[in-house]
Amino acid sequence: MIKKLSLSFIGVGFVSIAILLSHTTLQDGMN
Repeated sequence: MIKKLSLSFIGVGFVSIAILLSHTTLQDGMN
């Protein structure tokens, strides 16, 4: 149970970081 929760948290964090990186790269490309 705890392992599943930690894995899901890591997945959410990874996805959020990827989205933030894509947003920053998109903004850099626009400028």
